[in-house]
Amino acid sequence: MEHPKPEDGNIVAKHFCALPFTQFSTFNHGRHRLCCMAQEPEVDNPTDDLETVWNGDYMKNVRKRMHAGEALKECRDCYDLERQGIMSDRQWENIQNKDIVEKEIETWKQNNYNIEAPIIYDLRLGNRCNLSCSMCSGIHSHLVHVERSKMVAGGKGFFKGHRPYVYGEALTGKVYSKKEALLASSVDWDYILNNTALVKQIKLIGGEPTISEDLFTLMDACVERDHAKNIELQFFTNATNFTDSFLDNLTKFKGTKITTSIDGWGEMNDYIRYPSKWDHLWENFTKLVDVSSKHKKVKVRLSTVSQITNMWHMTEFYKKLFEFQESTPVRIGLSSNQLVDPAYYNVRYAPEFMKEHARGTLRGFLNNIKGSYWYEETFKEPVEDIIKWMEPENHIEDKEILSKHIHVTEDYDTFRKVNVRTVFPGYDYIKSYIGL
Repeated sequence: MEHPKPEDGNIVAKHFCALPFTQFSTFNHGRHRLCCMAQEPEVDNPTDDLETVWNGDYMKNVRKRMHAGEALKECRDCYDLERQGIMSDRQWENIQNKDIVEKEIETWKQNNYNIEAPIIYDLRLGNRCNLSCSMCSGIHSHLVHVERSKMVAGGKGFFKGHRPYVYGEALTGKVYSKKEALLASSVDWDYILNNTALVKQIKLIGGEPTISEDLFTLMDACVERDHAKNIELQFFTNATNFTDSFLDNLTKFKGTKITTSIDGWGEMNDYIRYPSKWDHLWENFTKLVDVSSKHKKVKVRLSTVSQITNMWHMTEFYKKLFEFQESTPVRIGLSSNQLVDPAYYNVRYAPEFMKEHARGTLRGFLNNIKGSYWYEETFKEPVEDIIKWMEPENHIEDKEILSKHIHVTEDYDTFRKVNVRTVFPGYDYIKSYIGL
C-alpha cells in the first residue's frame, strides 16, 4: 500500500483546509470550533444552533481567508507539525476530501461561501469519562475536574488557580462533585437525527463515547432508518467499555474506523490513563481486532500520545505491538500524536541527552523490523514522527517548564498513591538535570 505524503495534502492554496467547508465540529460546554486540533474561536456563540453557526459570519470569513491562502491562528498546531515534516490533520483531511473540494470550491466562492449543509459531523459528546488521564483537562473528562479539585483542597498546589476549561471557575479549594463537573455536549441532536440521510461521515469523541447514551441513540437511529449503510462512522475510545451488542452494531455501517487511545503497554498505560486496568483493556482491544478480522469494513487504529512520561517506553511498546501485529492478519493502523500542550509533558522540553537515547532505541527498533511486511505498512510512519519531534533542532531549553513537570508528577503520585519511577526510570534524570 502506498502511503500518502504530507505534501499530498497541500491543495487549492497555502494553508487551505477542507474541514471548514465540509465538517461541522462541536465542542463541549455549548461551543464549537473548526476541528479537534483548532483553537477555539474568539466568538460568543454558546446558544447558536447548528444552522446559524454553519453559515454564520465567522465560518464564512474562515472559508474566504483559507481559499485566499491565509494562515489562521486557530490552526497553529497543524502548522507546527508541518514545520517538522509531520503530516498534520489539515493535510490528511485535504487528501480525504480532495475530490469534493476541487469539484465545489468555485461554486462555494460564487455563493459567498454559504454551503448548504455539512457532510461530516465531528461531535463532542460531553465530558463524561471513566478515566482521569494525566495530560487531559476538565473539558474532556469530568473526572479530571473532580480529581484536581480534590488535589487542591488537599493541599497539592500545582493546580491551584487553574481553570478546568476556558469558561470554568479557577480551582481554589472547592471540591466538585461528579455531577457539578459534567458538561453537556453542544450537539443539535434534533437537526442531526432529522438529517441522517444527508450524512456521509460522523466522528465522535467524548469524554468517553462508549459511556454516552447519545452514541447509542445515534447508532440505533442510523441503523433503524437504513441510513447506516451510507455513513462512515469514526470515533475515539479508551477501549474500556465494549459490549457485544455495540460491537455488532459497528458492522452495520458503510465503514467504521475505531481509534483506541493507548499510551503504553501494561503499567505504563495504567499510569498515564489512570485508573485504567490493562488486562481488561487489552481483552477489549483483541475483541475489536477479532470483529475486524470477520468484517473488513471495520478498521482498527491505535493512537498513542508521545510525551515525556512515556518517551523511554515507546520502543518497548512498539516491540509488543509488533509481536501482536505479526500474530494477526488484520492490519492495525498506528498513529502517534505529539503532545504540544500542556507544555510540562511536551517532549521538546525534555533534556536533549534523554531524547537522544529515545531516538536511538526507536531507530534500532525500525532497523530490526525492516525486512517485515509491517515495517512500511504499519510502523515506519508513526515511529519516524516521534523521532522527528525529538530531533535536536526542535529542542527547547526551559528548566522552569521541566520543574513544572516534576511538581505535577509528584502531586499526582502522592494523591494517587503511585510512583512514576515504576514506569519511567528517566524521571530522576530530569530532577538531576534541573538541580532538584
